[in-house]
Amino acid sequence: MPELYTTLLTELARFDLAYVHLEATTDEETLVGLRKSWGGTLIVNPVVPMGPDRTDRPAADRWLGLGADLISFGRSFISNPDLVERLRADLPIVEDDPSRWYQGGDAGYLDYSTYRHTA
Repeated sequence: MPELYTTLLTELARFDLAYVHLEATTDEETLVGLRKSWGGTLIVNPVVPMGPDRTDRPAADRWLGLGADLISFGRSFISNPDLVERLRADLPIVEDDPSRWYQGGDAGYLDYSTYRHTA
């Protein structure tokens, strides 16, 4: 299967796309090989989509070191409106609550708070 995706990325490169976004649905070696096949901007989500894990700072740093240009955090942004600051300051990441998704209204999307420093 890596050969198929390598061919696909080679063909897509002809269209001058803004980026390609890969998700960790295969092994790391395959994803690193695809990075080598794609010369443009690469966004990586280093965890299995909708799996139990969330993208965290160590995973992001690892993939930036492996050649990703950007990291997608997905669900972590839902529950952390200040995610960028939390990552910069190495603050804890709040887990999202999937039972509140798609219920209508703001609950579960807009009601998570920013980090509160304590004295």
